[in-house]
Amino acid sequence: MGRQMGRQGGNALFLILIAVALFAALSYAVTQSGRGSGGIEREQQMIDQAVSEQCTASVNYGVNKLKLINGCDASEISYELADGSNANPSAPVDKSCHIFDPNGAGVGVCGAYGPTGCDLAALALGEKCASSDIIYAGELNGTRLYTTAADQGQFTWNNGTTSPPIATGASSTSNGKSNTDTLVGLSGDDAPYDAAEACRALGSAWYLPALDELNVLYTNHAAIGGFNTSGTWTSGYYWSSSENGSYYGRMQRFNDGYVSNGGNKNYVCNVRCVRK
Repeated sequence: MGRQMGRQGGNALFLILIAVALFAALSYAVTQSGRGSGGIEREQQMIDQAVSEQCTASVNYGVNKLKLINGCDASEISYELADGSNANPSAPVDKSCHIFDPNGAGVGVCGAYGPTGCDLAALALGEKCASSDIIYAGELNGTRLYTTAADQGQFTWNNGTTSPPIATGASSTSNGKSNTDTLVGLSGDDAPYDAAEACRALGSAWYLPALDELNVLYTNHAAIGGFNTSGTWTSGYYWSSSENGSYYGRMQRFNDGYVSNGGNKNYVCNVRCVRK
């Protein structure tokens, strides 16, 4: 009993420290956004990014809480909204593994996790929807793409395993939704496919971009904002959903646009999600 109480106390302290760090990070980002001479548009972009990052951090905090305190498995965590959309049929019926329910993590619905709430077709390049965390990112073959003000986080392409290598068939370089649908539906030794799952958690319309779609984000990254352009290995790279055989996923470096077709699937890289 004492050991169990000690473990729960340690978990609670860990979550409290995360919450304090998240609040400090948001406060710093918002304060810094008011400095310098980048202009109002640049300041607003930084604020939008800070708010988006805080939303992502809050949801990640909720995930950790559900796993550590409620004992939820990753497959049981649900991002279901009040209207019943984005439900997870594997979640417990008591909603103890729901991110946005008081019986679960109790996180407030925020950013791209919520309803769109605006006319996406009216957004200009780099413009953010006033009521949700959605930015118009550009076009691919005449189709408009949208993304968020900040990265979803850093993830491995698969579940982090190195062997045995598995070819999934998610190889399209232009249809990331098809790739993501394939990946989230798999249950083999390499599943879950963390990068794709992170995007699908935003809702059924969201997905990990295919290589050509990722390049749209790179081409317009200055207007969109919030990307990691450090160029360092591997933190400066972004995953696409385009597989390159059993061992590799295709990824792109955002400081110069370099495309690597040989990213080992267990590498930890940035993820920015898109939708149409």
